[in-house]
Amino acid sequence: MNVEGKQKGNTVFGEKSVAGGSRDCIVPNTKSDSWCAPFQGCGRWGTYNSIEISRTRNLGQPPLQKQLERVRDFPRTTRISHPVPRSPSIDTKRDVLANKSWTACYYQPMDRSNGYEAVSEEFLARRGNRRCSTGIGVKEVRKWAGTLPRGSSVIDLGCGPGFPITVVLVQEGLQVYGLDAAPSFVAAFERNLPGTPIICEAVQESRLFDRTFDAALAWGLMFLLPAEDQHRLIQRFAEMLVPGGRLLFTSAAKPGVWNDAMTGLESLSLGAEQYRSLLGAVGISLAEEYEDEGENHYFDALKGT
Repeated sequence: MNVEGKQKGNTVFGEKSVAGGSRDCIVPNTKSDSWCAPFQGCGRWGTYNSIEISRTRNLGQPPLQKQLERVRDFPRTTRISHPVPRSPSIDTKRDVLANKSWTACYYQPMDRSNGYEAVSEEFLARRGNRRCSTGIGVKEVRKWAGTLPRGSSVIDLGCGPGFPITVVLVQEGLQVYGLDAAPSFVAAFERNLPGTPIICEAVQESRLFDRTFDAALAWGLMFLLPAEDQHRLIQRFAEMLVPGGRLLFTSAAKPGVWNDAMTGLESLSLGAEQYRSLLGAVGISLAEEYEDEGENHYFDALKGT
């Protein structure tokens, strides 16, 4: 395949594909068409810092709707490799396009950690270590955990590295399970709380250890999710809790949108009134609401028996 090797801004041109196995996603650089091909799986894409795409199509797939993928500024670009199914039709299309000038396809993959994997190093230095045992939220979570019978099973959704919140649950004699979508946080959690089960999954798709729990905690997670995912998570609370199970999560009391202080990504609160309504619709009633010194609003709730 003929390629041009040149650099333009943050977009890299002229990356060769690798023969066999998996290949780098490459895009022919033409005025009329832009192709993401012939590699399956590249549906969300654009160049780092984004460029206008005149038309996108994944070879071997139906034409995609015209789109421009918004790509945020990250410290470095992400280069994705896709497995290539071997088929005569794809090979034929590759041969037809072999003489075009190709551009490497860099795109932001779906980040199920809500931006926290990208800032994990900073977060771990500031909050995710043993020195943060008196951080914001610790007192409130300890008080809540103290109301649970010792040995109760508790899942901490969006547990991060285990400090300063999850460790409180462990100290209170609870049977703790952790879940977080940021690989760096999961690795830190395993170092900080060895022996405490954790899975690296997004709450939206997680199987949640294929079990139910006596209690669930979601500290600093709810408002990071889009509205539809928040609705689904509240439904999942009802599914993951045993009858009479306890729930504690945080979000802003007033509905609103703001940018997360660490990631810069959009955060969203549905507001206390809507959270109460959604919880009630799935059989969970609010027992108490309160705030900590960081103005985090707590929803302390109970699933019906």
